Amino acid sequence: MANLEKYKPNGKTPIHPQMTQAEIDALPAVLESYQVAQILGTGRRAVQNAARWGRLPYFKIANQYRFSKKEICDLLGVPYRDVATTEDPVVA
Repeated sequence: MANLEKYKPNGKTPIHPQMTQAEIDALPAVLESYQVAQILGTGRRAVQNAARWGRLPYFKIANQYRFSKKEICDLLGVPYRDVATTEDPVVA
């Protein structure tokens, strides 16, 4: 997990998600830059720069930044809920 202190602008300001828990839960498990930007309330470019500088955990797929929703939730201190596993199973 990335060091949250590095991402805070002055090392003292807490980061609060700009989306509700329900909105975060509805997102896929693998996030794109713009989705992380929406969660953090910042721009896509700022998210990519933070990732490049090692302040946000990321991986690349086809030269595009991708982020684990679980790691972003852990970073922000919000509960991670996998929507795919919380739905009722289909009974045939």
